[in-house]
Amino acid sequence: MRSGVSFPHAASSEKIASIRLDIPISGVDGELSLLALSVKLKSQLPYVFRFDLEDRGSDIIDVSSVDKTPMAMLTAIVRHLGPGWRGAVLSFGMVIYRNQKNYPYATLVEP
Repeated sequence: MRSGVSFPHAASSEKIASIRLDIPISGVDGELSLLALSVKLKSQLPYVFRFDLEDRGSDIIDVSSVDKTPMAMLTAIVRHLGPGWRGAVLSFGMVIYRNQKNYPYATLVEP
């Protein structure tokens, strides 16, 4: 089954993103640095995954109990980073940045 993201402001033909959020991510179990986890996601996703972890790349995150899907991993990373950080699922991929930029055509993930 295909998992899509709905974009409420998009034209009706664009309401379901062309990205899949149910792709299984491998090699991401236990404790990893945020940078290692992000690099694994970037290498396995068939769409854009942009991130700027600034000085937080060496933070350790435990993803043992996190679903091994892109959306679950994105959510876990943003929650770990905390206030001021934001993830977004866009029609072309996913991003993580420290900012409060408004992405009107995105599903936002906040801590």
